[in-house]
Amino acid sequence: MLFDAAHAKETYPTTRPLDQQDERESQRLWKKVTDAIKAQDQNIATDEKSRIEDMQRQEASQRSQEGVEWKPKLFRSTHDGKGGLGPDEESLDWIINAKVYVDPWNLPSNERDIDYSCTATMEALLTRRSSKFYR
Repeated sequence: MLFDAAHAKETYPTTRPLDQQDERESQRLWKKVTDAIKAQDQNIATDEKSRIEDMQRQEASQRSQEGVEWKPKLFRSTHDGKGGLGPDEESLDWIINAKVYVDPWNLPSNERDIDYSCTATMEALLTRRSSKFYR
C-alpha cells in the first residue's frame, strides 16, 4: 500500500507539559529562544541561544578533560556497526534510537494497516516540523 500524502491530515506531535519535561528536552531547553523569536526579539533570542550553546560547549570540554565519551539518550550513530539502517540513512550521522508509535485509531481508515512501528530518521523528523509544533 502506498501512502497518499495529498489527502493526508496533518498530525502534530503531542508533548508533555513543560513542567513535566526534563530540563534538557528540546521544547523546554529552547523555550526562551522560541518565545523570543515569536516576539520578534532577536536580541533575547540570540542571548538565550548563546547561553545554551556556551553551556553545551563547557560541558563538552569537561567531558573531554575527564575522558568521558558522550552518548546521547535518544540517538545512535549510524557508524556504530549495529547496522539496521533504512533507505537513505547511510548518509546520516545519527538516527533515532527509539520506536515511533502512531495510534492507528487516530488515522483515517485507509491508513490504519500501514506499519508505523519503525525507526525514524532524524532527517524525516526535521522535515515534519511546523510552526504549530512550538505552541
